[in-house]
Amino acid sequence: MIPLTPPVCPIVNRTNIFINPDRKRVLIRPFSPGNEQRILKIIARLLALSEPEIEHLLTQVLREFSDRHQKTKHIFMERFEFCARIW
Repeated sequence: MIPLTPPVCPIVNRTNIFINPDRKRVLIRPFSPGNEQRILKIIARLLALSEPEIEHLLTQVLREFSDRHQKTKHIFMERFEFCARIW
């Protein structure tokens, strides 16, 4: 039997140095869920949402991403146009 030893925890020394994100260096990478069939299933689930649900979810997503990413709406529109060609 192997004796159990407690895990080793690194010592953390906190400082007054803060690293803040630089919006100019943050990228949104396109999410590709795989094959076209999977994309169509995701689109079908989205189309099943009501308008109020869509507005609520879009507001949440934009609020979450807009502070960290530039041109969020533009990038989302580009992805929409790509998916619209498939649909």
